[in-house]
Amino acid sequence: MKPLLRFSFPLWTLLVFCAFLKSSQAQNISNCATGTLNITTTTTTADLTFQLDPNCSLTVGGNMSEKGLITGLTPGAVYQIVLNCLGSCNMSNITTKPETVSLTVTDITTSSMFVSWTKPVGNSFFYKVQWTNFSVNVSETFYNIINLTAGVQYEINVTAVAGDGSTEGQSATVTKYTSK
Repeated sequence: MKPLLRFSFPLWTLLVFCAFLKSSQAQNISNCATGTLNITTTTTTADLTFQLDPNCSLTVGGNMSEKGLITGLTPGAVYQIVLNCLGSCNMSNITTKPETVSLTVTDITTSSMFVSWTKPVGNSFFYKVQWTNFSVNVSETFYNIINLTAGVQYEINVTAVAGDGSTEGQSATVTKYTSK
């Protein structure tokens, strides 16, 4: 009779994602085999650190992985993780961060500013435009900010949001005064 292997991690634990950090998404997934899968994503990479039972495999975005770095991912894209242990599969998603937009402010008047930016490489679901105590989500690559006060300095931030609707890239920021 073959002895049973003992693991320091419970075998019944389901895939669980932790909250995304602002600078990068760090996630811990306890798997059906042994150990913990730690994932940190950037704009184009997924850094995977894990210990799996020899009978398990991990696939991310169609790429089979052992310990290490998966490169060449599309910024702002959602990828499916498939963990297969002896025919029992668990699936979850990871999202790479969108690239930073290139921000321009033109047509500055006493009460408005026209903000535009280039669509970043990869996927963007929408853009978050913020100034003072206001924030709007837009799908276009421009926004006309109105009802501003003459001669006041405004800090404007534009952030691309990934295909999952919540993962944000690095904000682009510009500071401008309205006309007097």
